[in-house]
Amino acid sequence: MGTASCTLSATKRILLVNGSFDNSHRPLARPRKFPWAMGLKIPLTAFGRPLTVPHRWFWRFGRVVAWLCGGRRATAMREIPREGPAVVIAPHLSFFDALFLHALLPRPSRFFAAAFFVTRNAPLSWLFYLGGVIPVERHKPDATAVRRALRLLARGEMVAFFPEGGRTWTGVPSLPMTPAVKLLLGVKVPIYVATVDGSYDCWPRFDPVPRPRRVRVRIAGALALPRARPASGRRRAAAARHWWSAVYAPGRRADVPRAAAEIRAQFAAAAAGEPARLRLEIPARLEALARVLCFCPECAAAALALRGRSLVCPSCGTAFRAAGAGRLRRFPSGEDLEAEQSLHGFFLRMVSGVEARATSGFCLEEAVGAGEVPQAAAAAGAIHFVPASARLDRDGLRIVAAGRELRLPLAAVAASTMMGSDTLEVWSPGSETVLYLRAQGGALRILLAARAFLRLPIETMNP
Repeated sequence: MGTASCTLSATKRILLVNGSFDNSHRPLARPRKFPWAMGLKIPLTAFGRPLTVPHRWFWRFGRVVAWLCGGRRATAMREIPREGPAVVIAPHLSFFDALFLHALLPRPSRFFAAAFFVTRNAPLSWLFYLGGVIPVERHKPDATAVRRALRLLARGEMVAFFPEGGRTWTGVPSLPMTPAVKLLLGVKVPIYVATVDGSYDCWPRFDPVPRPRRVRVRIAGALALPRARPASGRRRAAAARHWWSAVYAPGRRADVPRAAAEIRAQFAAAAAGEPARLRLEIPARLEALARVLCFCPECAAAALALRGRSLVCPSCGTAFRAAGAGRLRRFPSGEDLEAEQSLHGFFLRMVSGVEARATSGFCLEEAVGAGEVPQAAAAAGAIHFVPASARLDRDGLRIVAAGRELRLPLAAVAASTMMGSDTLEVWSPGSETVLYLRAQGGALRILLAARAFLRLPIETMNP
């Protein structure tokens, strides 16, 4: 979860404008008002070190906070060994997953967390540091984070993370990220699947505020994956001399897709009841639902708007109302379609509608906030957003902000990552900058439309 600040005195950005490199324009962002606050943050180089006394006391304090927030631990938690290296993975259902899982495991664990959030501000950097977080860059392979995790495992510590890389939108787990699957295929320590029952309804990704609810952390079982193909004899002998040889085995990962499907299947079974626990009848939550149903599931031509107790499409007039058990009812109800479906069902229907529109060609225009940072400083501080207009079509994404124009290829936009519920991180190989776009619903609309233009399956979308 890495962020950065942009100042007028920053080094010149090199931007691809109209097919040619140009560094003569002024930066998108303005100088930060309080640069002294940056010195209060914990630097990324301090993360990922062995557990200390402050880390252990913070874990004990977190147990009290989790208990006061309604967190409870299942008796099956005794399956996790009290000593020795171990890995715990879980489906990412809520922002509170890390709090409950970290606090209610039988011993302190080290979590992977996106550097975007770790360095967002000084209080969060201290919170994540005391929580023993290992920051990781999601938009590119991060060998540093993997080495830190392996060093901690080699010291006998426990590492926990969410292989999906981001929270689910609809309560249904998505495919894990390929780097996470490769790491799990190579580790030589026990792997356990955990889940936090009730956390999705406690704070779903599209809801801006949490809702009180009793949650329970439990171990769903051990994960058995096919091991990586062994390396050649010479490479195996060389690897045996490394410090990580006791916890990690290098080799060829030929079964990554199969392993990813198996992990997703176990996650789906562990979190099978989460979509039905979602309380959509809460008025404020129904309004926030437009963040995930960012296109009308019926016509895919407009965003939904709240009218009374219903979400209504201003284009086709179809309305959606909470029906209980995490389901929505569509009005008017057609004879050829189910009038009542889960949020995940309507989300898939919305994606299909966007893909159908993309085949005939359409243009998406959004008002967004744009922030631009150099790649080398992508974890230096907070992002400053300025008003901008975004236009997406088959030719790519065109951003106009502060008198400047920036064009990004469609493939870069389709491979971008959602940060939180309203920020899109666009990183293009060969470019010297990372672009952030922020808009409630608009960021997800841009990502879904870009993937529809390229006909990419929704299962491979970065959460």
